Amino acid sequence: EYCVRDAGVGGSNPLTPTKLKRWENLNKLILLLVLGVIAFAIIKSYARRGQPGIKKPAEAVKSNEDMVKCAHCGVHMPISESTLSKGNYFCSNEHRLMHNK
Repeated sequence: EYCVRDAGVGGSNPLTPTKLKRWENLNKLILLLVLGVIAFAIIKSYARRGQPGIKKPAEAVKSNEDMVKCAHCGVHMPISESTLSKGNYFCSNEHRLMHNK
């Protein structure tokens, strides 16, 4: 039963809405956003598991290796991938033979 004395007490007067309902809606919105972020993170982590990570090849890890220039074409390459002939470095055996003709 409605009593005039209870008017203004939070939630006791059914005719006047209280500010508590506004906070309940805001709390629901925040909860929904948090759940959305968590769901997004879970989906993203599962998608990342299926893809192999980007791994550098063994040759790319050698960063301190000296570079040399092909005496025939001028291409620069790591010294380990070059061919040495008569004091000159070459990018391939074909360039070595063409240069020595």
